[in-house]
Amino acid sequence: MFWEHIHHADAFRRVGRRESLPAGREIDTLANVALVERGICALATMTPEGNERIYLYFKSGNLVGFLRHVLHRDNYPRAHFYRTRNRVVAKTRVELTLIDKDIFLDLVRRDAGCQRDFTISLAQNLANLMEHSALVSCESAPTRICAMRLEFCEPEGERSVLPACFTQFVISAFVALHKITVAKVLGSLTEAGYIRRTGRRLEVLEPARLTQVVERELCIRY
Repeated sequence: MFWEHIHHADAFRRVGRRESLPAGREIDTLANVALVERGICALATMTPEGNERIYLYFKSGNLVGFLRHVLHRDNYPRAHFYRTRNRVVAKTRVELTLIDKDIFLDLVRRDAGCQRDFTISLAQNLANLMEHSALVSCESAPTRICAMRLEFCEPEGERSVLPACFTQFVISAFVALHKITVAKVLGSLTEAGYIRRTGRRLEVLEPARLTQVVERELCIRY
């Protein structure tokens, strides 16, 4: 995945306001664009049955919630994007800079540096969606799971820990695997000593081994 931080964050901070949200809270992107300062949030759709489907995650340094302000609804009345309940949700506690949508768009038009950051954000989101699609379509279960673990583990002292929001159910839904398959792969990784459970979270003990799995240099039987 691509996680390039924007280079002119201070310009957005000067015209925005700081806000902290707990995990599970929806971010107000109807009137704002958000700069993620800390934490993890996700682009999700709520199905008519009340189930959440996650399409894309965002980490610190990402701009989120701008698409609806660029693609005006009047021009795309039949687009699937507008017929579903799309939202950006905090998956961990997040620190944000919220920027009014009109101020954001004006800044992007006037400031070449902010325009470049906006372009990078668009390209990065597209690249990450394509990367995830390829991962789910082409790779084995261990590769999908190890890639997700490496992507979202966060340093905690000398440890590398996957946030508690990434439960087996969440992992299985995001990488398109049955939860039993996810449990079997995690069991094999644990038995091999590559990961271990620490409370509600999974700690990566051997990131180099997980990288080998992702790069198809190491086979995991499950």
